[in-house]
Amino acid sequence: MFKFYDVLKFDEFTSTMAEALGFDWRYVMYEEFNVQVMYWMGVSLALVIWVRPTLIKRKKVVIPDATEAKTLTEILPGETGKVLYEGSFWKARCADRFSKIEPNEKVYVLHRDGNRLIVTLDKMFQS
Repeated sequence: MFKFYDVLKFDEFTSTMAEALGFDWRYVMYEEFNVQVMYWMGVSLALVIWVRPTLIKRKKVVIPDATEAKTLTEILPGETGKVLYEGSFWKARCADRFSKIEPNEKVYVLHRDGNRLIVTLDKMFQS
């Protein structure tokens, strides 16, 4: 068990070793020492904030070409609607800006544009 007198013994040991080696704390703890410690902490924090994100590997989500989805809402020309894609609800826009897609229709996902899927009608692939 750790007792306080163990600390005193350690302190006596370090002070005798410091005297034997000729070590003096005045050479380490001078007036500008606190400024140097604060500067070191600031630079370390800045480097951690700047370097750490570059070391984290992020997974890129890749949507396979022409996979199926089902529309939940109507997708008007130039507007967005909602589709059910692989069990998740996504905002979607039609690839053809002049056509309208009705609800509960099967569509194909062409690609992803940010948080929005670009879809086209199933009928375009069947003709």
